[in-house]
Amino acid sequence: MAKQRILVVDDDETILNSLRLSLTNDGFEVIAAHSGSEALSKVERTLPQLAILDLMLPGMSGFELSKRLQRYIEIPVIMLTAVTDEETVVQGLEQYADDYINKPFRYAELRARINRILSRANEVSLSSSDDIVVDNNLTINFARHAVVVSERNVHLSPIESRLLYCLVKGGGRVVSNESLLRRGWNYQDDGDIESLWVRMSSLRRKLGDIEEPPRYIITERGVGYRFGVPIVGAK
Repeated sequence: MAKQRILVVDDDETILNSLRLSLTNDGFEVIAAHSGSEALSKVERTLPQLAILDLMLPGMSGFELSKRLQRYIEIPVIMLTAVTDEETVVQGLEQYADDYINKPFRYAELRARINRILSRANEVSLSSSDDIVVDNNLTINFARHAVVVSERNVHLSPIESRLLYCLVKGGGRVVSNESLLRRGWNYQDDGDIESLWVRMSSLRRKLGDIEEPPRYIITERGVGYRFGVPIVGAK
């Protein structure tokens, strides 16, 4: 089994090296960066399963970095910071992070939080490097934003990958238009129902799902969409 990959971003060299060593000893592959821009550059080449971000980074805060990371890949984030202001903590947990740990911290506590978060990820994941074989005609790889349709490689945009991920994760259940707009456009305001229709139409074409009735992306009019072939392991 491939090692799980963790992105660690901190401008404190001592903390960064300590976490890199401890996580490596625990069997993780570590992507280490000193700044948000360095982290984004590395994530373009190698996708992590989890990110540990310092809040007070030079040039780009941990909050902004978390927001930008989600444009590449949907991953859980642990915010690591010396800031203890309650309003900041609430903002981080509600908008940007899955967990929050204050400096100074014990590695054992951070490791427990990593275990807890990753244990929830026993499902189809955008960060998984594995191919998901839907049927004889369709294979999905969310990490590469790609599908193979009848042995032909097709690239998906990040928004198309997120929309498809939401449908696959739905396990055959209807996913509402509102949920698809929030997740597909990463909670930004530039997604609307017309944009969703256009993206879904493009996604159908890329999946070769052009026959009637469609096999993969089923429209529930006025409500949302569902994936027509439930995937084992999607929760």
